[in-house]
Amino acid sequence: MARERDDIDKLYKTGKWIALREVILKRDFYVCQSCKRRGVYSSGRVVHHVIEARNNINLFWNADNLEVVCDSCHAKIHSDKAKKKIKTKNSIVKFDATDEI
Repeated sequence: MARERDDIDKLYKTGKWIALREVILKRDFYVCQSCKRRGVYSSGRVVHHVIEARNNINLFWNADNLEVVCDSCHAKIHSDKAKKKIKTKNSIVKFDATDEI
């Protein structure tokens, strides 16, 4: 299920973002930084906020908070975040034996 869109999504359509995105792509040589940390070199076209900008709008424009990732890594990063947000509580139910039938 897709998340609800908000005002931050509008920033991705601005000229300022488009220019910053291009700077980051060139800085990282269009190489997925997540794959690169694992010793694998694959191309990337997604500019990803390392620390989610929704929590601090100032991070949206911070180049140190941006990195290039491939589609696969970007999907994994966000699916991992979704899993962390879902809090599951494992309950243990204990049944005592009785003589009743």
